[in-house]
Amino acid sequence: MRYAIGNLWEYWENGFSIVIPTNIGWKANGDNVMGAGLAREAAERFPRIVGIYGLYCWRFRGRAGVTAIDWEKRITDKKLFMFPVKPLNNKPWESWKGKADLLLIKRSTIQLQNLVERMGQMAVALPLVGCGNGELTRCQVLPILDANLDSRFVLTERDRRDFGI
Repeated sequence: MRYAIGNLWEYWENGFSIVIPTNIGWKANGDNVMGAGLAREAAERFPRIVGIYGLYCWRFRGRAGVTAIDWEKRITDKKLFMFPVKPLNNKPWESWKGKADLLLIKRSTIQLQNLVERMGQMAVALPLVGCGNGELTRCQVLPILDANLDSRFVLTERDRRDFGI
């Protein structure tokens, strides 16, 4: 895995696939709750994504894993990788309130690496998953990412301090 300073959405604009940290849950209308952080930004850019991902979560429940959404398939191969960091709550509409789970992040990281290998993706940018609204620290998450992601992945943060530099 490589490290870079920059805005994740700039990587998207430059042809990278990107990772969006999410919760596994859905509201009464079937939409996933994507109200904060990068999930909110993704929902603002791609309003239908809350319904698409909510249906996916409802269908697979606690087994929901990393999934790729081909948002611009007709134009490019870049994808949005929905990356669960918060597990399913017994009240699915409240899953977003929970803290990120390290075991789920490890599972999602391994799934992401395997999915990217199978799809032949070449460039994927991701944030420090689970460290924003998930309330984890970089010291908890970086070892998982470093151990499981190869050089196709670029960990991006907006500020050098986010890497502890």
